[in-house]
Amino acid sequence: MIHTIQDTTTLHNGVKMPWLGFGVFKVDEGTEVIQSVKWALEAGYKSIDTAAIYKNEEGSNGKIV
Repeated sequence: MIHTIQDTTTLHNGVKMPWLGFGVFKVDEGTEVIQSVKWALEAGYKSIDTAAIYKNEEGSNGKIV
């Protein structure tokens, strides 16, 4: 059972994977995606779902960290 956004499941190879992740589908490139990911990380998310098809993966220009 999931109690927090930090909860994980253990995969067959021993890797712990978060149950929940933050997705950036339809989040505008630039400031919106940067702030969204920063807030998700501050809230405790450990997994950020991105994909080239979202067309916003370059929106941070390395500024998220």
